[in-house]
Amino acid sequence: MIIDIRNKVNHEELDYNFLMDCLKDYRKPRDKLSLLIRRGELIKVKKGLYVFGEKIARRPYSREVLANLINGPSYVSLEYALFYWGMIPEQAHVVTSVTLGKSRRYSTPVGFFSYRHLDRERYEVGLTLESLDDGRSFLIAAREKAFVDLIWADRTGHVRSEIDLDQYVHENLRIDDEVLRSLDLTRMDRICARFRSSKLDLLRRYLGDLGHE
Repeated sequence: MIIDIRNKVNHEELDYNFLMDCLKDYRKPRDKLSLLIRRGELIKVKKGLYVFGEKIARRPYSREVLANLINGPSYVSLEYALFYWGMIPEQAHVVTSVTLGKSRRYSTPVGFFSYRHLDRERYEVGLTLESLDDGRSFLIAAREKAFVDLIWADRTGHVRSEIDLDQYVHENLRIDDEVLRSLDLTRMDRICARFRSSKLDLLRRYLGDLGHE
């Protein structure tokens, strides 16, 4: 049963409708699905979303793809995206995303996923679609958008001057100046314009003062 399902897909992430179609010839397909979960051949990430178990999987599942599917519409951003792009050294253990819906946090058998609300005007700029070898893809913030999202989302009130921002960037995030200088300031301007925030105006001036190649 599980082998037939495995042979139908190259990727590791599965939804309920696909599984019900695969099991439609059984008298009680939902009972068969429950059996596959009990055996560990499938892992239920959340209602309607599954991945293959360790013994059935052909490759690691994509946490980024799952993040898009667990709560949508959404895109991967904030700390996780900064780590994904190699901007910060510490691995983000929570997959952080931005969503048009309510801010939420999910604890699942495959890890933690958090979502920060953003209105549509700010949401829709600075995104990129990343493709995987198995044909799947996921939406993620470009480097500049992930950085803007994180500065915008910070509610500590500590970033009030370029000195504060410099300390936050280097001591809290540990981003190198070389990385900061490689950011696309034209894209940064376009993104910051959507937010209309004095804190992000400060960020733009700070990056400009660093000098860019």
